[in-house]
Amino acid sequence: MGSRERRSLRKAAESGDVEAAFTLGMRYVVWSRDHFKTPIHPHSVQWLEERARLYLRRAANAGHARAAVQLAFALARARSSPDARDEDQFWSDEELRYLTAAAESGHIHAAFVVGAVGLRYSGQSPDTSAAERYLRQAVDGGHPKAAFKLGEWLFRQAGRQSEALHYLRLAGERIDEDVDPQVYIDLAQILTRTQRSDIAEPFVRAALDSPRRYTTYYHLEADWMELLGDVLNRTRRRAEAKEWYESARARRTAPERPDDWPDYDAD
Repeated sequence: MGSRERRSLRKAAESGDVEAAFTLGMRYVVWSRDHFKTPIHPHSVQWLEERARLYLRRAANAGHARAAVQLAFALARARSSPDARDEDQFWSDEELRYLTAAAESGHIHAAFVVGAVGLRYSGQSPDTSAAERYLRQAVDGGHPKAAFKLGEWLFRQAGRQSEALHYLRLAGERIDEDVDPQVYIDLAQILTRTQRSDIAEPFVRAALDSPRRYTTYYHLEADWMELLGDVLNRTRRRAEAKEWYESARARRTAPERPDDWPDYDAD
């Protein structure tokens, strides 16, 4: 962006153009992340971040949903260096207000974050109806994580299993690779014990397809294979189940790590 275009955008933003304010705010966000390559690099990163928040706040306060979300992220970065996933990190009251406003305006990811945070704080506020409503909104909007988050929550609530199964079926169709595979396995084990192996299957397969199967959870790989065998056996696919049982048995007799495998070609 040249200086003339920048001045024109700033003039429009100062005149009350909401979209211009959002665009300019996002430009400052980009410049602050790589400010030595920007046309205004003499300014400090802190100055660029402050300008980003200034224009994003103007747009957000005027009802711009994407600006509200980006402002919440910008405020969080100014406060700390978030390294957790959006749904797991701490959000201040101000940041949550902007995220909630964006969710009310139809922003799908904001609805997912606000809903997930609401469930996380359910110990402080037992009424989770608003959190569930936001998650349903995110599910309806096609958010890849929302169906699993809502389904898992409902499944653990007394008397809500039938409702939970609807969302867990959807989650099985929208597998999220970002989910810790052990979370999928834990849920699959519960589903299998409660005679819902048909719904458990995609979660076990997702865990076995996860790259973390070969690193963090290498020692559990055989257990996961055996669980898939159980799931297949319960759904009357016994030939396929037998193959997974045999794979689990072979895995248990293999060395713990590939580095420990013997070099059979050595003298």
